[in-house]
Amino acid sequence: MLDTARRTRSAPSAASATRGPVVSILIADAALSERVKALVESAGLESRSYEDTASLIAEFPRREPSCLVLGAQVGERPAPDILAELSRRGLRVPTLVVTNRPDVAGAVAAMRAGAADVLEAGALSQQLVGVVQRAISADLCERIADLEAEAVRQRYASLTRREREVLQFVVQGETSSGIAAQLGLREKTVEIYRSHINKKMQARNAAELTKLMLSLH
Repeated sequence: MLDTARRTRSAPSAASATRGPVVSILIADAALSERVKALVESAGLESRSYEDTASLIAEFPRREPSCLVLGAQVGERPAPDILAELSRRGLRVPTLVVTNRPDVAGAVAAMRAGAADVLEAGALSQQLVGVVQRAISADLCERIADLEAEAVRQRYASLTRREREVLQFVVQGETSSGIAAQLGLREKTVEIYRSHINKKMQARNAAELTKLMLSLH
């Protein structure tokens, strides 16, 4: 049974999950970067621009719901290379890659590297704000899921060793009598353990317990 496994990004606090969203911008073309910034801010969103990957990583808004608008090429580094580094460093953020010209191969490579979408510069006025808003919504949902999983971990951590043993059998579908036989306990004792487990885990039945435990994987 899982005790301490964590998702790549640590679960934020309840307050941090509801802070205003931030759109990070890493685009080498200064004019294009300013255009993206203006479009983002026209929608009432905060934007932060970065000159290179190192500054993005150092100053990345980890606590706020966010997305990244990334140029197809930043200096000598193509977008897939930057996305790979962000992944290695545990920075999970919906990323939109902006290209100056049609590039099917580059778009496919970016999507395979984890980009949420690829937009051509010529379509930014029509598409950018909507795509950014959807990306931020996806990130917020992910953060809320992190909060919920962290709450389940804390409840699980409050269980005693014996309660965890009983819980393991419960999520495997064992009956109280079956658990009693496996652990050498009386069935009534197992029922008491199950009552304590349900209370601590804030679950009403075995199905809810199973769902909670699956959320930790």
